[in-house]
Amino acid sequence: MRRKLMRIGNSFGVIFTKDILAKLNADYGDTFDMEWNELTGEVIIRKVESERNRNIPLERTSEPVAL
Repeated sequence: MRRKLMRIGNSFGVIFTKDILAKLNADYGDTFDMEWNELTGEVIIRKVESERNRNIPLERTSEPVAL
């Protein structure tokens, strides 16, 4: 599946389709871990399954992230 990087306020994001959210059993406010594989250039996104991690504060950074 190919998606475009979108501007969301002062940030950028990728919009998940409803079918992908259903497969992940994901909803608004769920927490995800992101990992960048330097060898392959892939970004890996995994849903955090623990209920206690659902509302952890988002990481804030002023430095750009190279993808």
